[in-house]
Amino acid sequence: MSLSFNLMMLLFNLYLGALDFTESSIGNLLSLHEWGAFLVALPASLFMAKGNIRASLIIASICTSLGFGLLSSSSGQAVIGVSVLTIGSFTAIFRIAAGPFIMQNSNPEERPFAFSMNFALLVGAGFLGSLVGGFTRDFLAVFLQNDVLAYRIALLGFGGGFSALSVIPFFLLRFEEQKGNFPILQLLKSCNKPLFLRLLMPSLLIGFGSGLTIPFINLYFKFEWGLSDSLIGTWFGLAQLTTFIGMILSPLLVRRFHIVRVIVWSQLASIPFMLIMGYTDLFPVVAVAFLLRQVLMNMHNPMNSHFRMELVAPEEQSLINALRMIGFTGVRALAAFFGGRIIDHYSFSLSFTLTSAFYFIAAVLFFIFFHNENITSSGEEIQPSA
Repeated sequence: MSLSFNLMMLLFNLYLGALDFTESSIGNLLSLHEWGAFLVALPASLFMAKGNIRASLIIASICTSLGFGLLSSSSGQAVIGVSVLTIGSFTAIFRIAAGPFIMQNSNPEERPFAFSMNFALLVGAGFLGSLVGGFTRDFLAVFLQNDVLAYRIALLGFGGGFSALSVIPFFLLRFEEQKGNFPILQLLKSCNKPLFLRLLMPSLLIGFGSGLTIPFINLYFKFEWGLSDSLIGTWFGLAQLTTFIGMILSPLLVRRFHIVRVIVWSQLASIPFMLIMGYTDLFPVVAVAFLLRQVLMNMHNPMNSHFRMELVAPEEQSLINALRMIGFTGVRALAAFFGGRIIDHYSFSLSFTLTSAFYFIAAVLFFIFFHNENITSSGEEIQPSA
């Protein structure tokens, strides 16, 4: 599935660019991808809370593959919109399912590494997906002498194909699912609302900031620097590789430092590199900044996910994941709508600056909310450090 995800991230915008869509139109379609996740998050979490994680994963694989098939079949904006909405809806299920699945099938000592390895393997597969997708698209374009057809074959063959193949390992999963009956109104009424608000607010800010810029990074490399798809795929692949290394190291950092400090300082450290990308005229500097920004902003993701899972009750884990998904994708969809227009009418520099501002506010708020939280990377309570 990670191969499929990364093909979408790498080639979708470039495919639309080959169809002569403007950045504003691309922003509209990218927002549909996020709206799909927004719409499916809560129903999917309730379905999984009843002990249907395996079934959810299988259904999502099949429907995601069908979405790629639809995406590759037409150049009409309406058909592409439906396909993107479908892909966004069903790929969201994997992100919602991961946390509860790992919590059900690991003990407290295993969880930091289980979360890290899950993210790291997804990123590692994404490294291969980015390289293979970019070079395959360029090879097909030369061989077929048709840019649009090359994109369609790559999206269908790799995006749809790998989504379909993921059904096999999901069918082979064998584990006893924890079933429950948690009506949404009862959960929303009984949950720790102040805690949920503190957990969700930084995520909303990061979602909005990322939506202004991150979905357009491949267009930034294509139009600002004139890179080919294979070179863009190479840089995306290298970014995934450095993120993979960062995620492997993150549990060690958490054992040495407080988990909140690792999350906050890695976010803050990524901001200067984001600004460098917006304001430098030297591509080697941009390339290094891109890689460092990627690893610093994403290396803490498994620990952040684990942190949320440990702070809430077991019956609320699917709910907090769903609410985070709803909030994150909702604001990201809105931001992608505005981000396309900002880039179209102003510049990438402005979008990078706005993204940096939202990331900074989110990191500061996260530190204020949780710097005294007595949870270690293994979930055990400890005394606050000096």
